[in-house]
Amino acid sequence: MHAPLNSLPEKDLVLIGGGYAHLHVLREWRTNPLPGVRLTVISPDRELVYSGMLPGVMAGLYSLFDATLDLQQLCTASGTRLIAAAANGLNPAGRVISLVDRPPIPFDLVSIAVGSIPQVADGETRSGLISLKPLRDFPQRWEQAVRRLRPKPLESIDVSGSAPLKVVMVGGGAAGCEMTLALDRWLNLHKVNAEIRLVESGPEILGGGTLRTIQRMRHELHRRGIQVETSLKILGVRTSGGEDPMELQPLWLEVSRGADWPADLVVWATSGGPPPLLSRLGLPLDEQGFLMVDPTLQSVSGLPVFAAGDAAALRGVPLPKAGVHAVRQGALLWGNVRRYFRGEPLQPYRAGGFLSLISLGDGRALGNFRGWSFEGGWVWRWKDRIDRRFLEMNRPAGMNLIGSERRGTGVIEDPQDSMRCTGCGSKVPAEVLSDALKRLACPSQDGTLGTRITPDDAVVIDRQRLPVDVFSVDFFPAFLDDPYLFGRIAVLHALSDLWAMGARPVGAQALVTLPPGSVRQQGEMLFQLLAGGLRELQGVDAELWGGHTTEGAELQAGFSVAGCLDGQPPLRKSALLPGDFLILTKPLGVGVVLAALRMGRGASRCQEEALRFMLQSNASAAWVAREVGCTAATDVTGFGLAGHLLEMLEASRVSARLSIGEIPRISGAESLLRGGVTTSLGPSNRRRVESRLRCQGSSAGPDLDLLFDPQTSGGLLLGVSASQVDRALELLRSSGAPDSCVVGKVEACAGPDSDIALIVE
Repeated sequence: MHAPLNSLPEKDLVLIGGGYAHLHVLREWRTNPLPGVRLTVISPDRELVYSGMLPGVMAGLYSLFDATLDLQQLCTASGTRLIAAAANGLNPAGRVISLVDRPPIPFDLVSIAVGSIPQVADGETRSGLISLKPLRDFPQRWEQAVRRLRPKPLESIDVSGSAPLKVVMVGGGAAGCEMTLALDRWLNLHKVNAEIRLVESGPEILGGGTLRTIQRMRHELHRRGIQVETSLKILGVRTSGGEDPMELQPLWLEVSRGADWPADLVVWATSGGPPPLLSRLGLPLDEQGFLMVDPTLQSVSGLPVFAAGDAAALRGVPLPKAGVHAVRQGALLWGNVRRYFRGEPLQPYRAGGFLSLISLGDGRALGNFRGWSFEGGWVWRWKDRIDRRFLEMNRPAGMNLIGSERRGTGVIEDPQDSMRCTGCGSKVPAEVLSDALKRLACPSQDGTLGTRITPDDAVVIDRQRLPVDVFSVDFFPAFLDDPYLFGRIAVLHALSDLWAMGARPVGAQALVTLPPGSVRQQGEMLFQLLAGGLRELQGVDAELWGGHTTEGAELQAGFSVAGCLDGQPPLRKSALLPGDFLILTKPLGVGVVLAALRMGRGASRCQEEALRFMLQSNASAAWVAREVGCTAATDVTGFGLAGHLLEMLEASRVSARLSIGEIPRISGAESLLRGGVTTSLGPSNRRRVESRLRCQGSSAGPDLDLLFDPQTSGGLLLGVSASQVDRALELLRSSGAPDSCVVGKVEACAGPDSDIALIVE
């Protein structure tokens, strides 16, 4: 036998934001990670829309999918941890990054590439005002705004008879001009009669472009009937009345000269300003509020903080906010990160001229390079090739993982690592426990002695003050590289056993296996995991009573949970009655989505949906089960819907008929099954049920496979009488389980117990 080697990193490299420079780092990390360093990306978005192709999307030249980068897939393929959260601050001295709605994470070196945002005038929350960013949902926000003003199906609008939609584009730079032409094309394709104005506060559109390029763009805008106003500022936005800022009302733009303008829709594509995050980092900023960095991209503070792209302002090197610089800075950022960790001198960024290609929205493009101006269909094809090549570079073929031994850690194992203890000697060091537990500030629960904040070996429960009737335990390896989210899901999964029996959770003990590593890294991982678990326990007025930790090859966690029945009888699996309806409170498909995640397959939106359902508590569903007098209940977990339902049927000595078309499923789960993604437990789940399974009609293929899909933190399966089923559905959907639906009905057996059947139609 071989002792496990260190698998936790010595240092943490953290990238805040999914900017283009950071995409370069991720590509390089895939083939050449830094030994002893873990790479983490913090981004609230798992998908990124490429700005160079968004105008083409709006003009109907691309689908939104064509222009979207899957950040989750790229991170998975490169062995990088993705934390899907928003950063909201930085403690440079303490080397920690604060996040929204979750504990902070530490860093040894951090890079920031969060881009810039349009500077919207006063009144930006009014209905009808649309910022170009965030790019990911601009198409949806634009179409929703148009449909509010033109509620009929867009294609059926009588162009000649409808009043023109007054659209104002604020910002005459390359992005504003390109998007103006794209939106003009969109409005024409959807037969919307519109008048468009392009407003630029500077003396000319396309600031920095050559005279010939500006003339070409002006000619194109004029040819399309778009009015251009320069040296004009939008001072504010007001409505004609009403106090609700989101109510649909005519807009009036206060301009720097002349009378106010009426407008229906106003799109902001002005030159970028700093995102609010930058002002909360405690780092030196330039006069505009961007992070001041040296030409090496390191903060002028001298701290281990780097910035790239629009978020950075290079001291002594004024640069326009252009995506080309973010792309070019990626290689330098990666090189300087490596040099920093090695203690080598950093290299400066050298800006040069660059090619500018602007889509005209109709299969042509306008180009500008070193004083030359050109346009035509061939320029569009050139731009199209460049844009598609960029996206393909960030969509690794096959998304092959780098090896499970360093997945999510970015660590090269050290064969010289000292032998680790086994048995009770494999417990993690005392300082790991004490550090993590001190950071979990929470008072003890009344009715207990000896909890996680005392040195006692066990918890003592005062049965008079805190009766405990039900116990359960669950434990499994981590399937996420985010210990905070894993801790939340592990607790919810364990508590579902209590909720399925109608019990109220009162406390839990943690069982954790940590990978070997330094005291600092083990302590941080344990803290993140317990903080996530404690969040869910506190949400149901339960306490973390303590637990046990040990070392092993990978992170594993579970919780032993205790609950009270409060004088009521437990809900059982054995009380189903013929005529009962079967209600499922969450969709199926978690198992195959998690399997795809480990394989580097499946869209991140599919994984995000699965994560949302795993984090959906079954507490409200359990309350409804009690409220409507549910006859029987179970939680749907590892044995899949079919396996857990069969347990209920055999215990109750009845049969059931499932309507497979009514069973909710996570988006994309069926396509993954069709694509050959399988779970390790699915085949055995099927074998367990096959002798009782009766398929009718066309119930086969991926639909049927979903019945055997193992669920982590799955929903509840409830037996409800016919008289209460409508009330149960109404309560479930309004109290935290909106996807609840009837999936089948209980029937009497056709013969003796041996004729118990699960009929699928």
